[in-house]
Amino acid sequence: MSEADDATRLATLLGRQREAALAISQTRETANRELLAAQLKAIRNECLILVERYFRQTLRPVLAKRFPGKGIQSAPAKQQLHSNDAIFRYSELVSDFFVQVQSKVDDPFWKKDSAIELRNYASTVISNDIRDALRRRKKQEPLDEDKLRDSFDDQLAVEVEQRFLADKITIDPADVLDVLDQWQQSDDEHLQKLAMLMRHRYVSGMTMPQIAADLKASEPTAYRWHTQALQKLRGTLMG
Repeated sequence: MSEADDATRLATLLGRQREAALAISQTRETANRELLAAQLKAIRNECLILVERYFRQTLRPVLAKRFPGKGIQSAPAKQQLHSNDAIFRYSELVSDFFVQVQSKVDDPFWKKDSAIELRNYASTVISNDIRDALRRRKKQEPLDEDKLRDSFDDQLAVEVEQRFLADKITIDPADVLDVLDQWQQSDDEHLQKLAMLMRHRYVSGMTMPQIAADLKASEPTAYRWHTQALQKLRGTLMG
């Protein structure tokens, strides 16, 4: 399918996702809620596939030219990146595609909700590649000689490490991303929110006021959830 077709399909799915989420909130019967929840999960999985496909097929070639070579996986986490390296945020790179998606529906409330969902999908997709880069950096594994790999993931991995250091978090970031993926796939809506918060904070680099707005929560609540997420992560990963 073309990029335009994917944008149209994604806009349709976002509309269905919004309707399913609303239906769940209005349904009290357990059986109906479980059926709707399964439908919602299937919709979200298809949305992720479309966002990931755009990244693989459209953005990867651009990134490979922008960040040629073997990357910077051996660079220390405390290394300061120069501003002229032009490190792109993933959410900025996919903005053109997201504009296409949002142009399909002329509804300001839908556009606002879809922007939140698209940011969440973006941070989820890129987390998988960053996790691999983080593990490679930790083990100091060289990149395959027979592959020309861009260093975009490695650049973002450094930024993730720096954000963890800035908040004095000693948990392995790659392990954290594993747990966040489990939270995202769970049926627990609160865990899903915590996963979204942590990804936005440490993968996308969003501020807490921005995250609170996306979570439709107050800023104090977002900070409380952040503390709660860290406690749960430490309990899971450090015993």
